[in-house]
Amino acid sequence: MADKNTISAQASWSGGHRDGSLFRCLAERSELIRKVERVAVGIGPGRFSGIRVAIAVAYGLRLSQGCSVLGICSSDAVARRFASISHLGVLSDAKRGERYLCLFDNGHRVSPPQTIPNAAVKKAISGLELAVSAEPLSYVATRAFPLASALAEIAWERLDEFPSGENKIEPIYLREPAFAPS
Repeated sequence: MADKNTISAQASWSGGHRDGSLFRCLAERSELIRKVERVAVGIGPGRFSGIRVAIAVAYGLRLSQGCSVLGICSSDAVARRFASISHLGVLSDAKRGERYLCLFDNGHRVSPPQTIPNAAVKKAISGLELAVSAEPLSYVATRAFPLASALAEIAWERLDEFPSGENKIEPIYLREPAFAPS
């Protein structure tokens, strides 16, 4: 296993475009992927489709490579970049007139992710040292996204939590789906 400070490959893509960039990235790194022992995946809260695709890719790697998979709260990865902030709020769009909000103190989560109405966001973040959001908000100056490198750092610290066999990774769902199967 490589040293935790060694990055073998790094790539970024926008999940919003659904243009296959993720799969091109994986194909370009197929030699490295053959050596994967562990996979850390962001499990939300966040956009339903992107999280489900990430979990599916992690499962695919587990099936094809025999690696273990660990789910990590995506907000934890965002907060990692702002570990010196004592009162941090991480926001993301929850749709249906709501935002996800997770609170941190020096990089450590102090409240579970929750949904709040858009009308209540300004008040909820008013006492924070910093609030960040993946989406542009007029009252939040800093945009921030979960980075794979932050997920990797968290996973490295949690090596003992990686399962030795199969495990079920579930997205963080904070409410019932809008549509139920009939």
